[in-house]
Amino acid sequence: MKYNGFNIYLDTTNTDFALFLFNENFEILDKVIYKDLKKKVDIIPTEFENLLKRNNLKVELIKGLYTNIGPGFFTGVRAGFLFLRTLSLLNEIDFYITRTFEILSKQIKDNKIYLNAQGQKLYEFDLLKHKKTNDYEDSITIIDCDDQKLSQINFEDMTNNFSLYKDIFVKVKPLEIEPLYIKKPQIGGL
Repeated sequence: MKYNGFNIYLDTTNTDFALFLFNENFEILDKVIYKDLKKKVDIIPTEFENLLKRNNLKVELIKGLYTNIGPGFFTGVRAGFLFLRTLSLLNEIDFYITRTFEILSKQIKDNKIYLNAQGQKLYEFDLLKHKKTNDYEDSITIIDCDDQKLSQINFEDMTNNFSLYKDIFVKVKPLEIEPLYIKKPQIGGL
């Protein structure tokens, strides 16, 4: 089957690693998913290259790069984002973003979503508040770790129903967007 173009989705924001190849109809053609992978940075270029090789593709055939800009773990959010942004800029490929809570709101029907913020903290996302204000930062509270059930992106569900996620991606200019950090990054110590 001939396609008008191929697209890549990469998500390294949290504990899992997800890389999808899909067509213009948001049909998954190939995927790589690793659960609970600690060191994602090192495998991004290798898995990207392997995905292209397995499908006899060159970067020139990629029409869109899609990623999740967070929130999530600092290094994970940054690694996937910067890899795709660099590819987008160097190869003039369209760049699309979504946020962790947009993905989870497709999978979880609760009004509150909880993500690991590390350091015994959680991000509590109030979906109803966000629908009213459309302001991410105002809809997220950092709370102490309780017995709240952590929300995790279900990448298998995402690949099985990827066309249902099409509406959560927004085309952006790569240099005009940054990852969504709720807590300020803590690099080094004083």
